[in-house]
Amino acid sequence: MTEEQSVLPFSNSNLPDFVLKKCADELHETPERKEKGLQELIENIKGNSKTYVIEFEKDFLIHYLRVNKYNVQKSFRQIQNYIELWKKEGFLFKSFPGEYFLTKGSTRFAALLPERCPEGCPVLLFQIGKWDPNEMGFTDILQLIALIHLQLLRDPMTQINGIKTIYDFKGTSFQHLRNILSDKLYLINHIPTNCIPSRHKDVHIINETVVLKTVWKIVKPFLSQKLKNRVHFHSNPIRLRKYFPTSMLPVGYGGEIRDINSQDWIRRMNNEQEKFSVGGQPNFYSD
Repeated sequence: MTEEQSVLPFSNSNLPDFVLKKCADELHETPERKEKGLQELIENIKGNSKTYVIEFEKDFLIHYLRVNKYNVQKSFRQIQNYIELWKKEGFLFKSFPGEYFLTKGSTRFAALLPERCPEGCPVLLFQIGKWDPNEMGFTDILQLIALIHLQLLRDPMTQINGIKTIYDFKGTSFQHLRNILSDKLYLINHIPTNCIPSRHKDVHIINETVVLKTVWKIVKPFLSQKLKNRVHFHSNPIRLRKYFPTSMLPVGYGGEIRDINSQDWIRRMNNEQEKFSVGGQPNFYSD
């Protein structure tokens, strides 16, 4: 990462020219193909006994087409997986009571960095050690992660550019491990790979502990080779500066940001999640 590369503001209301070009070049999107793909996907949905009764938001369907580069059949299979996930693990799509974020400090384990990286990706930071398993169960953690991703993906900028994630395992213990090793562990891979239409560009893991070693050993065999290649382990958090400008990293990771406070944003997204239905939600702005 060179100093010449500048970060981008997180908030936006339209797509920059370089993002429109990326959408055309990488995702093969044109106005004609977008309309044709959407119509074909709707026909598949209406012709299926398990999906025909659901009124999907068109923006939500476009998410699937974009992540699958307009392969309609792959998009439809992923939607079917999403419907099955909704039926089996419906808790993932619910919002939390508003006071949750005022009374449970564990919600601060999740943070959104205040700026996007130069490629336009938002960067999520999960500091697992800030999660108190006595305060929040593992299903709560999964629900909060799902909420954040579902709301992030209502931004076309994020749909096209993808998401980058940093997992910090500092401070994790066997108590964390006991909670993670549940019958819901499969969701860590199943949700982003098979159900939710998100482009995961890079995953950075720092501060290795026995929790990380154990979870990685279990999860790794189920990851695609493509995703495995995007996972980076760092013996020293300072190595993140190789991948991100220092201006967008916290001080503890060799950056310049002294305080990350994305709780207001997460609370707003939790309020938005109250309106989430099986048919999805419209984008935050038109593209």
